[in-house]
Amino acid sequence: MNIITKTATSNLKRNKSRNILIGIAILLTTLLLTIVPTVVFDAIDMEFVAVNKAYPTFHAMFRNVDEKSAEEMQKDERITKVGLREDPAYMVCSNPDVNISMVYCDANAAKLNRLKLKEGDLPEKADEIVVSRHLLKAMGLEGEIGDRITVPFQAVEDGGLGMEQVKEFTITGFSKDSKATIEKGIYSAMVSKAFTEEIIPEGAHKYRVYFRIAGPERMTTDAIEAQIKEIGEEYKLNASDIVDNGEYLNANYVDPAMYSGMAGLMVIIVLAGIITIYSIYYVSMMNKVQEYGKLRAIGATKRQIRKLVFREGFAVALIAIPIGLALGSLASILIVHGMLDTSTGVSNSLAKYMREAVESSEVALIKPWILLLAAVVSLAAVYLSLVRPMQVASKISAIEAIRY
Repeated sequence: MNIITKTATSNLKRNKSRNILIGIAILLTTLLLTIVPTVVFDAIDMEFVAVNKAYPTFHAMFRNVDEKSAEEMQKDERITKVGLREDPAYMVCSNPDVNISMVYCDANAAKLNRLKLKEGDLPEKADEIVVSRHLLKAMGLEGEIGDRITVPFQAVEDGGLGMEQVKEFTITGFSKDSKATIEKGIYSAMVSKAFTEEIIPEGAHKYRVYFRIAGPERMTTDAIEAQIKEIGEEYKLNASDIVDNGEYLNANYVDPAMYSGMAGLMVIIVLAGIITIYSIYYVSMMNKVQEYGKLRAIGATKRQIRKLVFREGFAVALIAIPIGLALGSLASILIVHGMLDTSTGVSNSLAKYMREAVESSEVALIKPWILLLAAVVSLAAVYLSLVRPMQVASKISAIEAIRY
């Protein structure tokens, strides 16, 4: 151990009060640098996992698309996995508070919307249908898979609904109703393409087109949304008929605003830490002028004085930073679990998937890269805080110390 290190160690013991204050400032800086990004990225990761499990996977949907445009979209190289949906009719229910649409989805639309039947198969023939138990109850009907039911309905026509018709269908499957669907009385029955062609004249079909943008891997959310809008405008769609799947896009693609906002917050934390640590060091210099003057008098160089200040400061940092990282990690875990317990800012369905993601370790609450970043930034903040005090200490001469 050389003389500089021995002196720095001695100063640590002698200046306990000052070093404790500096240690607390470094600890708090490290604590915030750990907690803020950890909690933010944990919340984002959990929500992303939940969104990818609960939400449809299409990038956007175009409404009121005519047959010709729908055919062109299926060949458009800018979009992939194009799926079609059409609502050709509505069931006639005796309860005016109940709304039951008859919906046709092709294979791609069903996949993009995560459509899964509770049991049975999707309809293929014009007289086949998929219903739910609550839908049958609302219509005053009963039946199981393979049974025939008689359904009154009105076909969709330009300007509204057509005359009431009655048709007999075979139940091929059952869908599951959500709690919200049951409460609102809004149900959907699945019908076949053959049924839509039977009741809607050729050239009068209006589709909802679901799709994904081609090659989105390196695109930002803003770029994807801009391309969706551009494609929609090329097909002469109204702005209200161009709908992006915002939750899914934000969960899977880069949002520059999020990272710039996080960087800005981190800079504020670092600046606050630097100012606090620097202020304590600079004020303490007033009481150490004679000490540094004596060292200069016995032959210490400016470089050795700078080393002395540097080693003393970093010794405190090497103690405070690990404690800050440990406390920050613990606090982050407690905050995240508190958010999950109160389901802050998310729907109940997403909260369920978020809890599952944490319990199954699908989302790591402690991220090593954040801990490493916090440690490096904290050390950098300490170094920047020491630059000026090192310069001041190294310029103190023996004559100035005696005068002081």
